[in-house]
Amino acid sequence: MSEMEVKDTFEVEPLVDLFKVLADSTRLRILMLLYQRELCVCEISDILAFSQPKVSRHIARLRSSGLVKVSPHAQWYFYHLNRGGFSKGENNVMLTDILQNIQHAMDAGYYQELRADLDKLREKERTNDLCPREE
Repeated sequence: MSEMEVKDTFEVEPLVDLFKVLADSTRLRILMLLYQRELCVCEISDILAFSQPKVSRHIARLRSSGLVKVSPHAQWYFYHLNRGGFSKGENNVMLTDILQNIQHAMDAGYYQELRADLDKLREKERTNDLCPREE
């Protein structure tokens, strides 16, 4: 195997992992919410109408892929996109581009399920129905 073939093999694995993560509708919905703002598990769970353990399992997968980071605030843990590169490659930059394109499609009327999630998030923001954040 040539040096070029070895290099290509190692470079493609993070990309394959990114698309495996995106291939799950729950993880994609979570990522689209986190593209909007940081959220805690209970907020995501409420918006998606899924149990907290189910959401937590998906967030664990997103964290292990390096796509999501956690920030503790008092008794809550808030999750947000890791928008920079990471050791497995520059997939986070690519992820941001993908999510931005999905957002544009949502704005044009596509992906109604994702749009409904965003509408629920906006309603929670409007009614101040989010977990307290440190100022």
